[in-house]
Amino acid sequence: PWARQYIELFNGSVILVGVKVRDGAPIVGKYLHELKGSNQLDGGKFYHIVAIKRDLETIIPNGSTQIMHNDLVYFTCTADQVDKIRELTGKRLVPIKKMVIMGGNRVAKQTIKRIPPHIKICVIDSDKEKCARLSQELPSNVSVFHGDGRDPEIIGEVGLNDAQVFVALTEHSEANILACLAAKRFNVFKTIAKEENIDYIPLAYRLDIGTLINKKQLAAGHIYRMLLGQAMGYLVFLPMVNAEVAEFVVERQSPLIGKRVKDLDLPRNLTFGGMLHNGVPQMINGETVIEEFARIIVFYHDVSLERLKKLFH
Repeated sequence: PWARQYIELFNGSVILVGVKVRDGAPIVGKYLHELKGSNQLDGGKFYHIVAIKRDLETIIPNGSTQIMHNDLVYFTCTADQVDKIRELTGKRLVPIKKMVIMGGNRVAKQTIKRIPPHIKICVIDSDKEKCARLSQELPSNVSVFHGDGRDPEIIGEVGLNDAQVFVALTEHSEANILACLAAKRFNVFKTIAKEENIDYIPLAYRLDIGTLINKKQLAAGHIYRMLLGQAMGYLVFLPMVNAEVAEFVVERQSPLIGKRVKDLDLPRNLTFGGMLHNGVPQMINGETVIEEFARIIVFYHDVSLERLKKLFH
């Protein structure tokens, strides 16, 4: 729950994690070139900062970029090093014992299926008949409440003050944002909002809503994969930074093969976040040589489809 975004890449061997950093975190105030000492593990690099969201600006950083208070910083790292990212960003590990979900729809039910049974879940929905059905369908660790998640009386009834996570999943974007703001007043550690109106995403960022879910952008990612064909694996849009992260295969004709990363003529708004070669995940630095059929994690924004094809095809 300390991360704003957590995405598994290369079947979970590499993680993309987005973290909002505050004053007091070890990384805040540092230039990226100053972090080289904290980025070594057994002689190798264990994380890469692929992007920074600062106010409404998306930055693809370099060594002279400074990490500042309230930056949303995106890291890639191997799966076994995620906790080191937590320490670097000054986040505490909060155990999740209780979560509240507003909106008893299909997304909520699918979410509940994936949550361990020891976590207490409270579902709030404004449809009385739906609440009755949910009470019969959902497991014993779930309590269902009829009402509006923004209503102080309902908030008191569900005990939001002792919940660690609040998730707003209704079909109304404004209601989801307002409900998350109400939850933040109760010091809920993590807020998540389903946000179908893309125009509201900058507002949600400025209001410090934790994580956004947008089905339209997930569908767009699927279409984009089809356009790029077999050269692309996983792709996800990141609405908070107006960027994409994708897995690309370096095909036999690619101009990248045999070159060091520092010698590549890459677009300014693109960076490589990691590589999988012969089944082994690794971080990338300037000395990394790109191999044929390697799988590369690419983080980019405002880069054309044609330019991406030329790099990897």
